[in-house]
Amino acid sequence: MMAEKKPILALMYDFDHTLSPRDMQEYAFIPELGMDADDFWALSRRTCVLHRMDSILGYMYVMLCEAGKRGMPLSRETFNRQGERVELFEGLDTWFDRINAHGESLGFQVEHYVISSGLK
Repeated sequence: MMAEKKPILALMYDFDHTLSPRDMQEYAFIPELGMDADDFWALSRRTCVLHRMDSILGYMYVMLCEAGKRGMPLSRETFNRQGERVELFEGLDTWFDRINAHGESLGFQVEHYVISSGLK
């Protein structure tokens, strides 16, 4: 006998300021540049205005430029290492299990999606 198919409840999250208190770049990437977060974001905003760029593409462009100036490699390994320092909101480590159980109690299959233009 087939299991009953439950309706899917999809929850979608941004990452920065939703799952983590700050922008993920502020935990390791920006400090490894030797920059202050406020200075980095101000530079990104100025670059976007000057070149009429989208803010997401603009900050990524500034990341490339500033890393290049300092000889910082931008690789999967670099980002994985830096990602280990990203802090998550308190309780997030149990959030998904708790919300899955709650959804199940209401007759739903819960699916979670992180939709972010940031770094993985």
